Amino acid sequence: MEEHAGRHRAELDPPATSPRPGRWSRRRVALIAAGIYLLALGVRLAWLTEAKDNPLYRMPTIDELTHHEIAKAIADGTAPATAFIRAPAYLYYLAGVYKLVDRDSLKARYVQTFLASLAPMLVFLIACRLFDGTVAVIAGVLASVYWTFVFFSTELLDVSLASVLYLLLAWVLLALDDERWWKWPIAGLVMGAGAITRPNILMYAPVLALLVVWVARRRVLSRSKKASPAAWLRPGLSRAVLLAAGCVAAIAPVTIRNYLVANEAVTIAAWGSGAFWAANNVDSDAKRMFRPPIDTSDDPILKELLQDPWFVAAELAQCLYIHAARELGHRPSYQEIKDFYSRLSLEYVRNHPRKLLDDMFKRLCFSFNAFEFPFNKDIYRFIKSSRLVSALSWLHFGIICPLAVTGLLMALGRRTWPDGLGYYVALILALVLPGTLFPITSRYRLPQIYLLMPMAAFCIVCLIRLLTPPVTWRRLTVPAVLLLALGVFCNVNVFGYRKTNAEHLLFHYIAAGIHENRDDLVVQAADEIEALAASPDPNVFIPPQAMRAMFMYFCGSQDWPRAARFGMEMVRRKDRVDALDLGKLVGALVKADRKDDAGAVLTLLARSVGDRPNAPLAQAMLRYGQAYGDRSSLTAAATQFDRLIQLRPEDQQFRDLRAAAQEALDALQRNEHPPSSTPSPARN
Repeated sequence: MEEHAGRHRAELDPPATSPRPGRWSRRRVALIAAGIYLLALGVRLAWLTEAKDNPLYRMPTIDELTHHEIAKAIADGTAPATAFIRAPAYLYYLAGVYKLVDRDSLKARYVQTFLASLAPMLVFLIACRLFDGTVAVIAGVLASVYWTFVFFSTELLDVSLASVLYLLLAWVLLALDDERWWKWPIAGLVMGAGAITRPNILMYAPVLALLVVWVARRRVLSRSKKASPAAWLRPGLSRAVLLAAGCVAAIAPVTIRNYLVANEAVTIAAWGSGAFWAANNVDSDAKRMFRPPIDTSDDPILKELLQDPWFVAAELAQCLYIHAARELGHRPSYQEIKDFYSRLSLEYVRNHPRKLLDDMFKRLCFSFNAFEFPFNKDIYRFIKSSRLVSALSWLHFGIICPLAVTGLLMALGRRTWPDGLGYYVALILALVLPGTLFPITSRYRLPQIYLLMPMAAFCIVCLIRLLTPPVTWRRLTVPAVLLLALGVFCNVNVFGYRKTNAEHLLFHYIAAGIHENRDDLVVQAADEIEALAASPDPNVFIPPQAMRAMFMYFCGSQDWPRAARFGMEMVRRKDRVDALDLGKLVGALVKADRKDDAGAVLTLLARSVGDRPNAPLAQAMLRYGQAYGDRSSLTAAATQFDRLIQLRPEDQQFRDLRAAAQEALDALQRNEHPPSSTPSPARN
């Protein structure tokens, strides 16, 4: 028994100086890596082929739409001369793809599968360096078929490029040879490339620099216990400097461009402080970004922002910009906005540290939860419509996370660590811990899951070896109990994380349904919006323009009762409506026989127009007056049409409508009865 236990221990704890079990030749590793890449590519192409006909998938939404619009502007040479709001690397990658595929987003998704398929191959190569060939193959296969990896690999989001770069950084760090100085600036260049894709990797930079100095110290002292501080400090500092130089070399072009083009000292992107404040303020919660409660209807700044591809689909950025502009009293520069939200964030951290720590703790727990919190698309909707995703989704984070954490602890618990394991673990922690400052959504934790895949595979191999007869139950107890505890923790609904309303996605589902002539999707979204609008939950957020979109849709289908309901919600919630929308709403309310509401909206329309002659107001007054025999509305309509005819005498429509108003007034004159309180829906 002890002999077998010793064999197990030797398998799990190989000496650092001896070859790892199952060590393969470079040629064999390269062939298997190519096989992993082809497997990942095949699965992703199969998913995209299945999903491309789904209108809810095909149409770019939220961040996808922003990336799509900016990349097109870059490709066309029409991007505005401003500092970058978002990290630019993915945007320029996508712009390059668009130049090749003629701005076709579906073709760009196909091209991206070839990029995203590199990630599982890198997972395999990393596991080869950390562990052995068996672990590496399992890790590569898991990463090839893991369902959220497959789903996001074809999304027009920066997470695919960021994941590849983060994994490449991990692989380079594991392959570092201290005697070859040129590898350190290469590692820095990869980190810098990751930073201009998603800047959160910069949290790792100071940690890595300290680790480099510490590792150099250990190695020097291992050769000579009496080495002076200068002897071990010099190599560590030189490597840290080379690392920093490579990182700065990758980031500097972005910083210089921001200064030269916009005359603003923005290192990479301007919206970091705004995003932090939106995630951390007195009104935020641990799950969602907070949008300032401001009325953006008919805002002159908003009208300009909607012409800018950086803002066209970024509702949160629009709200944050307008909020800052109103507080500052002028149209601010990006640097002013950065300073404004930095000041608000600092005040919040100083005055509400307990709430900040409480939200961070909840988010840390959310980081381990099996639930895939939606942001751009509700990923669970596609389980129902995709046989491939449905088949792959059984392997979810509630299984991978317990395996990965257990495997990580088992790797750290060995007598000797593989070279570079400290760098690798620090990279995972540098992504997970700062991530608790922001909402934990499905796509934001994707790079961490990629990095955890080798640990999950290592745990699987260790468990198989421990279960190989004769079984040493004493050694099996600790990982088994740990797996069970983590399995429960990862799969329970801790702090209500699974309770989420994807109401911010409904507007985009409506747009996709209308664009694809799918009435069933629009009606389904309408039902969900009505239910949410009636919800007493104060955290429910109906996206701007959603009510207006439903109102316009049901006006087009002549479903007047539903058009009237959505139109009144549109007004009540102060969506972005103009005089034309209000005029149409009066007509819909008249047809739905809601006289009091029609009168109230007509008053609101008249107040918003003021003394200016306005065609929607004149037409709304005519409809209301005809339907309810209201003499004052008809008289006001006739006056409005007279003024409009003076401005545009060539417009025959105004003359015809003026004649209709006069005809209705003449009919009332001939009729000695008072105006009827019962409208005639048949009349217009």
